[in-house]
Amino acid sequence: MAIIKGTDGDDLIFGGSGGNTLTGGLGADIFQLSALNLPSTPNTITDFAPLDDTIQVDLPSDSKPTDLTTVQTGNDAIINFGGTQLAIVQNTQVADLKDIVVVVTNDAPPPTPTPPLGSIAGIVLVANQLTTDPTVRGFGISAVSQKAGNKVNEIGIFIVDDVSGKIGGIAPGAAGYLQAASDTARPIFSTLNSSFFSTTKREIGLESNKIYQFFQVQDGSIADFQQQLASGKMPTNIVFSIPDASGNSPIKIANNNANDGYKVSVNNDELVLNVVRLDGNSPNLPIGSQSQGLAQGRTLDLTDFAGKTLKANITTTSSAAYNNNIGFYAVEDLNGTIQLANGSTLQPGDTNYAIEAIKSAILQAGKTDTKTNQDIAGGKIYAPVVVAQGSFNDFVASNPTNGGSGNVVHAYFNYLGANPDKIDHFRLLGENNFGVEDTFGGGDRDFNDLVFKATLQA
Repeated sequence: MAIIKGTDGDDLIFGGSGGNTLTGGLGADIFQLSALNLPSTPNTITDFAPLDDTIQVDLPSDSKPTDLTTVQTGNDAIINFGGTQLAIVQNTQVADLKDIVVVVTNDAPPPTPTPPLGSIAGIVLVANQLTTDPTVRGFGISAVSQKAGNKVNEIGIFIVDDVSGKIGGIAPGAAGYLQAASDTARPIFSTLNSSFFSTTKREIGLESNKIYQFFQVQDGSIADFQQQLASGKMPTNIVFSIPDASGNSPIKIANNNANDGYKVSVNNDELVLNVVRLDGNSPNLPIGSQSQGLAQGRTLDLTDFAGKTLKANITTTSSAAYNNNIGFYAVEDLNGTIQLANGSTLQPGDTNYAIEAIKSAILQAGKTDTKTNQDIAGGKIYAPVVVAQGSFNDFVASNPTNGGSGNVVHAYFNYLGANPDKIDHFRLLGENNFGVEDTFGGGDRDFNDLVFKATLQA
């Protein structure tokens, strides 16, 4: 179900495949219903104004206008086609529906109306959340400004039941809500400060007929968030776009008339994002980035290219004093499983996991490198590993168990369970773009100790 809301002008509002709530707002609005594919549940029109608004119904070509009927049920008028309810028109008398326009079609679905300025085709802003209709493909999102600060926050989205923000019937603030949110949470990106600030646009695929809420993990990541919940801790660094009892939220979403989209402001423009419609019919995902919508998806996923050799151009930069190095090792699945030559497997956190990953690492680069036309075999997922305070050979020679704490050579992984301090040392900055924190225990948590960017070509 989607909540589709018009502007204060004259709007054309399409009810889609049914089950939606349609609100026109001010102006002379046209509510467009379809009997071409009969809905399982009717649309609900909340504010039909008989003197201004019109309801248009598209019928199959073999039907007759008399197949359309209206009945009164309490304060509401019901529009039926045959035995199917097409719409419930709230607080309206049947006699007021004289402006129904019946359009007999050639069985082609009605066209999707052009959205009003300051909105996105298929995505509507309701109660500081974005709702999708059956035509949705997704959105593009980019960071356009950020105030100075020393925290690296991750922003993401998750699906809710309704505009109150419930998830599986659990209300915001109730026991179990944070767990329910984390189960479907998807990262968009984190942004770094100063010269590392990135304006890379990501394209995010969305499901139809869903309501999406934005949220931010302050000074943390979704992976951190999930790990805290798994260990029985209650995170206190999560802010949501759902308004509180006073109608306020630290994340504010508003129409952006400049680009036919939305502006997302976090904490009074501490971070400002632009959300725009997709250029195509589906998200444009660079090669390698298809799993980066997962909490621990900071990987290069080449599973669609089995049997092919790809080329990789990589660049790294850094603000760190340490001699850090990055490489990538092949894993069997998104959980980080390593397959050994003898057929056995290792999971993140297993004995010898770190040393086996280090010994097989490819695309190795220092903290300020540019490498072009690097060969990489398709058919695998490649996970990053960073050796902090030394080279890959230094790790093998001095700390192959990845043990100890403090000022020793350590390897840090995308998978929190493989890290010696069990915290997240990676941030997703954009497609195939990762930031790394190189200090045991989190250090200054600036995640610019090594910044990696890859471009892959088949």
